Amino acid sequence: MRKPRQESYTREAKRVLKNRRRLLNLLVIAGQKLLRDREALREVFEDIRLLIRMLRKWLRKEYRRIPWRTLVAMVAALLYFVNPFDLIPDTLLMMGYIDDIAVMNYVTRAIRKDIERFKAWEAAQLEEKAPSENRKHLAKRNLLSKKKR
Repeated sequence: MRKPRQESYTREAKRVLKNRRRLLNLLVIAGQKLLRDREALREVFEDIRLLIRMLRKWLRKEYRRIPWRTLVAMVAALLYFVNPFDLIPDTLLMMGYIDDIAVMNYVTRAIRKDIERFKAWEAAQLEEKAPSENRKHLAKRNLLSKKKR
């Protein structure tokens, strides 16, 4: 059975997912907090960056293979993360991030399959882009070498 606090984050996550501007704002705030508190969050830094990246790709309609329950879990975790007055207030030096780290670890384990699928898609996108980027780079080099002659 879910706890009342978890249910409130889940409800709010569903509302945020239905409002593009609110979701974008959440991603910006989460990214800013992540960079500001990078050292304290080093254990989950990459996981949070990945959740933000996944949600940005979903928001831009570049990657849509994320189940609704996963979207809700990701947004709820980020809402918890940006809330400075969560279970352990972030203002308590170092101690305030213990609950944020626990929530992120829990959520990333729960959605591991969706994360792995996204990483595979992202790697494939980079592979597809790489040849065209290499061609552009080579074309630039050829133009520069012709100008030198």
